[in-house]
Amino acid sequence: MTNLEKISKLNEIWYSLISSSDSGHKDRDCHFYITQTFSYGQKGQWTVAHHGYINHKYEETSFNTYEECQVEMIDLLKNSIIEEASWYLEHYGDSNYDQHPRYDKDDLEEIITRAMLIVGK
Repeated sequence: MTNLEKISKLNEIWYSLISSSDSGHKDRDCHFYITQTFSYGQKGQWTVAHHGYINHKYEETSFNTYEECQVEMIDLLKNSIIEEASWYLEHYGDSNYDQHPRYDKDDLEEIITRAMLIVGK
């Protein structure tokens, strides 16, 4: 599977996970970016960015190649999926927290497994 195929499959999982939850997701949570910037007459720098509310602690990261950005994007998506699904698993059955409206405990565990299998780690 190519890096772009991995990114696409992980992005589908991410969107399905957050679009059905009440976790405060906004449109910007659904967008991940790889951009190339040319500045000061230098060779272009590639950047990975996610400006979402759910995964707000990710900071833009720059790389020398597009391929490095793809690998970073794969890791970012995988970690975002695992973090979001794990939060629901951690609070599963706790009446103080909303349960995921679409996925039960087994589904959330399977989502984490699928994300890890796509990445191969």
